[in-house]
Amino acid sequence: MKKIDELKNIHKGRDIWVLGSGPSLNYIKNSFFDNKITIGVNRIGRFFECDYIIAKDIQGLKNVLKYKKKSTQLIFSKYHAGNPGSKKNLINEEHFIFNHPSKLNEEPDLSVIRKNSNKIVVSHSTITSAIHMAAFMGAANIIICGHDCGTINGDSTVKNYNKNFKERHKKGKDYINWLKKIELQTIFVNDAITKEYSCNIYSLNPFLNLNATGYSYLHSSKLFLPWTSLKSLLKNFLSRLKVKIIKIKNFFIYI
Repeated sequence: MKKIDELKNIHKGRDIWVLGSGPSLNYIKNSFFDNKITIGVNRIGRFFECDYIIAKDIQGLKNVLKYKKKSTQLIFSKYHAGNPGSKKNLINEEHFIFNHPSKLNEEPDLSVIRKNSNKIVVSHSTITSAIHMAAFMGAANIIICGHDCGTINGDSTVKNYNKNFKERHKKGKDYINWLKKIELQTIFVNDAITKEYSCNIYSLNPFLNLNATGYSYLHSSKLFLPWTSLKSLLKNFLSRLKVKIIKIKNFFIYI
C-alpha cells in the first residue's frame, strides 16, 4: 500500500482522460486511448486498458482486480464508499490509497479541493474522485469520457458493464434519478477544481455533433416523462433513416 503523495504532479502539464461507464463509450474504439494517460472508474478496465483505476466500493474491488490489465495502477479510497468509519478497503495487491473527508448525505466536501491538500474529494459517484485525482496529478486538461447522465439508444451504461455483477443501484427510474444527482455533484466539483488548479475540464463527444446524429440521446431529466419514450423511438428511427438515405445518395454519387 502506497500513499498518493507519489502521484502528486506526476503528469504535470499533460492531458488526462477520465473514463466513466456511460453509454457514449460504446461508440469509442479502444485504440483511441493509445498513448493517452487514462484514469478509469471502477470496472471500466474490463473494456478499456487504463493507466490507473480508481475505486472506493468493496463490492466492486474483486471485479476491478479480475479485469484490470497488468500495467494498470490501482487507487482506492481508504474507507469503503468513501465513508470514514466504514470498513477499510484492504486488498493484497499493490495499490495506492487516498485519504478523504466524509460525505454528509453523499454530498462532496469541496474544502479539500486545494493544491496543498493530499485528500481527494468523494461523493455519491467515484467520477468526482477521478477528476480530482487527475488535477492532483498535475493535468493541464482533463477530458471526461462516458459521464453521460442519460441514455443512448436505451443504454445507460457501457454494454455488459454490470454483467456478472450485483448492481448497487436499481435499474430503471431509481438509477436515472441517481444519474441526475451525480451530474449536479460533478458540476460543483468541476467548478471548484478549475478555479483551484487553473486547469481545463471538457468532455468527449464521439458523435458528429451535439445532436448525436443517428442516435437517440435522452438526458436523465427527460426520462420517464409522458410520451418521452415514444418520442425518443420516433426521433431515433427518423434520425437513423436520414443517415441511411444520405449514405445511399453518396454511394450513387461516387460510383
